[in-house]
Amino acid sequence: MKVISLALIAWQGIRRRPLRNLLSALSLTVGVLALVLVLSGGAVVRETIVFDSRLQGGDALTANLTLTDSPQKFAVAEYWRSSLGRALAPQRGIASVTASNDGALLRKGDETVSDLVVVTTEKALLEIRPFPVLRGTWLTDEPTYAPTVVLNHRADQMVEGQTGPVTLVAGGQTFRTSVIGVVYDAEPRPVAYLDMHADGPWQAAIEDTNVYSVQFTAPAWSIGDARSRINELASISDRAADVTGVERTDRLETFDRQLDLVNRVFLAVAILSLLIGALGILNIGLSTVRERSDELSLRRSFGATRPQVVVIMLLESQFVALVSGLAGIALVAGGLPLITAHFADRFQEVSTGFPVGGALLGLAAGSVAALVGSLAPALRASRVPIAAIMR
Repeated sequence: MKVISLALIAWQGIRRRPLRNLLSALSLTVGVLALVLVLSGGAVVRETIVFDSRLQGGDALTANLTLTDSPQKFAVAEYWRSSLGRALAPQRGIASVTASNDGALLRKGDETVSDLVVVTTEKALLEIRPFPVLRGTWLTDEPTYAPTVVLNHRADQMVEGQTGPVTLVAGGQTFRTSVIGVVYDAEPRPVAYLDMHADGPWQAAIEDTNVYSVQFTAPAWSIGDARSRINELASISDRAADVTGVERTDRLETFDRQLDLVNRVFLAVAILSLLIGALGILNIGLSTVRERSDELSLRRSFGATRPQVVVIMLLESQFVALVSGLAGIALVAGGLPLITAHFADRFQEVSTGFPVGGALLGLAAGSVAALVGSLAPALRASRVPIAAIMR
């Protein structure tokens, strides 16, 4: 008996019992859907979290050297930026001075940006935290008299639609500013980035309330290496009093561990769903064998061998698995863009291509589950005696 003939017989068996096969298909569909979603949706979630983490904390290893408050704090920050820059040069690390200020205000027309953080920094920060530039340009390090400002997306949203000049209020004084760009930095608060290399009276107005630090990236160091190296530099130059702490800012390793744990949990749920589907096929298959004993013995009497009966039963389960897998993949294809839209920020480009690898793995897993569930009923069916039709 040819394979095509066996396949046609198997298809006829499915058509004669649509309800039971539909129940088997539904249980397998849930398992395949869960598996493909874990593989494809998990990648989207990870890409989104990693994207925001890099913008907020940089790549591994990125750390922040906080400095003590002193009358010469800007000069101290410049010294440490230069010293760290030389130490990081062999590993192509980068150091950038940043000064955070919670006391300054930004206004546009009648709108004041509340809860604003003013960060005075330089061009090199973009190499440590690769902000997407949504509009305009990033800081240029070119000296200007008036303050040049780059807003983050939160601050830009707050002044959007307002008319009038943008002004910086610091130390009781108001300074006309020039907004040269807007970036997405994944920060929950509005942030205004000022160019540290601009030169004007506004710098003196915010200097007293600036908190200086040096942010740096060191791909070849651990946080322990960074602290040891900074302590060594401080000891050699007798500047230990400058340093208040060295804290790691990147969180990619932490997120990787957490995401890996979550993916394992969901993968276990998906595998459990497939096992439940296999048990459903096993249960339905065993009960079907009892009902089909006459049919199976009749086929045996017309010349069907035991292996051919096994193949017929297995092909029936594989047809069900194929339909279930295609249904699950179709649901993923329709739902994945919704998952991407929910988790990914509108400022982020997330790969939303169809997960071909996950789809093929889902089909294979569904096929294996159906095979496992149908093997026992198939073997039992092959042992139905020919004489059963005569009773």
